[in-house]
Amino acid sequence: MKISREQILILVNLSANDKKAESKWLHIRDEVFSVLGGKVRVVEYRPPFDLELCLEEIMADLDIKFIISAGGDGSLNYLVNHLMTLPVSQRMKFTVGAIGLGSSNDALKPFHKFIQGVPVNIDYNSSALVDIGKVVMDSNTQEQFYFLNNISFGVTANANALFNKSDFILKMIKRRFTNLAIIYSALKTIVHHQNIQSVLKFNNKIIESNLSTLSILKTPFLAGILRYDQDIQRNDGFLGVNLCDGMTRMQLIKTVYALSKTRFSARKKCLSFLAKDIEVHFNDKVNIEIDGEIQRGQAFKISLAPKCLNYISSPQKTQL
Repeated sequence: MKISREQILILVNLSANDKKAESKWLHIRDEVFSVLGGKVRVVEYRPPFDLELCLEEIMADLDIKFIISAGGDGSLNYLVNHLMTLPVSQRMKFTVGAIGLGSSNDALKPFHKFIQGVPVNIDYNSSALVDIGKVVMDSNTQEQFYFLNNISFGVTANANALFNKSDFILKMIKRRFTNLAIIYSALKTIVHHQNIQSVLKFNNKIIESNLSTLSILKTPFLAGILRYDQDIQRNDGFLGVNLCDGMTRMQLIKTVYALSKTRFSARKKCLSFLAKDIEVHFNDKVNIEIDGEIQRGQAFKISLAPKCLNYISSPQKTQL
């Protein structure tokens, strides 16, 4: 299917990847235009940014069909969360692509196309309908969030919070070594970690867990070189649930190493399964990581909207 340049919009988060996204974008911009057939409409922004107002103004004049998020996983998540609030008939008019200007760019993995070393998924004709995860937080507020990649609790969520905030050492490492910065965040978090009492409800079962970490996936790629061995696909209609229960700090460190080698499901104190939906309850408020962004809550209902967004993703196969 052909698409005109006037129907393409690129949203560039210049502040992504600790503001390194701006220089990356300037470096590849002209080649991106060439791949897309010429210069297209570009909106460059820095958070806070009113995406809803921006799209309303642009679409009043242009028949946009292809929206490309140029930034990190959080930038893409921001766009996805807006699109999921639209009526189905309106949302289905759009195809979403991505240019990986972030630190880990998990939404584009496994990387298969690059422009000057930057991973890109911008082939309009390669899109497919994918599942989107939904999180409803706490019975009082009923806040809703959507995710394209994964959500997490425990060590993984807290490590993401540290990675986003960054202490002095982490800032120095992040400038050049993303994977090392991710491992550093995980290890530093583990040193101070305490397991969390929780209750999980799924598949007509109830589990009481001394939760160490919990990841709920729509892609096996966790962060950097860390990857689960679960066979989860973007459009298979399932959530991939991966729980570490009652682990010591040393066991968690060994699990980080195992994930760097794509090993998880066969390990002791690890539980891996598929579910259509799941509830997670804690005694107090905890961090939840949603596609790299942090929120806080106490009770969570996680479900799936199957095949509800046109997205250009890379073919996924779990390496076993």
